[in-house]
Amino acid sequence: VEEQSSGNFTASLGFSQTEKVILEFGISQDNFLGTGNRVSAGIAQSDVKKEIRLDYTNPFYTVDGVSRGFDIYLREEDFDESSSSKYKINEYGAGVTFGYPINEYQRLSMRLGIENIKIDPNKETSQEVTKYISDNGDKFTNTNATLYWTENKLNRGIFPTEGHKQRVSLEVALPGSDLRYYKLAYNGSWIKSLTLDERWLIGARGELGYADSFGNKDFPFFKNFFAGGIGSMRGVSGNTLGPRDTPKIGASDQDTDPLGGNVMVTGGVDLIFPIFGEDNGKKYRTSLFVDFGGIYATECIVSGSNCKTGVELGDLKYSTGLGFTWITPIGPLTFSYAKLLNKEDGDDEKTFDFTLGGSF
Repeated sequence: VEEQSSGNFTASLGFSQTEKVILEFGISQDNFLGTGNRVSAGIAQSDVKKEIRLDYTNPFYTVDGVSRGFDIYLREEDFDESSSSKYKINEYGAGVTFGYPINEYQRLSMRLGIENIKIDPNKETSQEVTKYISDNGDKFTNTNATLYWTENKLNRGIFPTEGHKQRVSLEVALPGSDLRYYKLAYNGSWIKSLTLDERWLIGARGELGYADSFGNKDFPFFKNFFAGGIGSMRGVSGNTLGPRDTPKIGASDQDTDPLGGNVMVTGGVDLIFPIFGEDNGKKYRTSLFVDFGGIYATECIVSGSNCKTGVELGDLKYSTGLGFTWITPIGPLTFSYAKLLNKEDGDDEKTFDFTLGGSF
């Protein structure tokens, strides 16, 4: 028996056109004090988000494989920097998570959490955010329960060639919380080889989300879904799909910004093909793709505003283009060149996009 190192330190440097420079540092120990439990700590910093997080997990809390974990975090998000409505969210919280392995591929998890949220508006904050604060306040203490079901049958973690992966989550605010809402989401992906040498493949992916309030509370806009960008729908700028806000009366900046929505529909299909003269399918991946996406609101915070209610699938945006990913020594480098097929006035089209990041 050869003893293995159980500690790990990671430093990540990345860049995206939404968050700009992304710095992440983390340290973990898989056998903390010889207990077999995992302890980790991480710090993330970008123009959009700052976060500190601590996690502790006992992978064998019971003899039948039930895990138990604790987490605590401190987070600040500047939505103005992410091309969204102009406000900040300051949040801290903690939670406990239990996980149960159904079989080799499926797992059920439940997280019970508490969070304290503070909305920080500024002089350019939109009418929607200002009205929500006026009606509901700007500080919230919320307890919630989140249920997860995951299944992973991909044949490998990086550049899979066969299988599928899916996840369903349901987040619900618990009685006694300042907020009253639920948030249901599904995310799935599938890939299949078209040739025996696994150089030609076809893949599909989709994400659905629906959220709403219950009782006599307004749905918290800061729990909205966002979509758009290289990790969601290529051909548009990050987080720009869906309803837009209404500028504050008299504000110097009269441009509208994405506000997100309580309904999300995104997905796409990729035809993956080999680069001419390059047969290393584990290092490079090139694809032709068609993406689609839409963010919708079933209710407007401000009547007579830029908000359009209802889910109209005919309003989905579509794009097509070429994607390329290269596993570099410092992590994956991904490019996309896309054309928005049904562009309208107000759409924030982005033809070229890229991300770079990873651990070293």
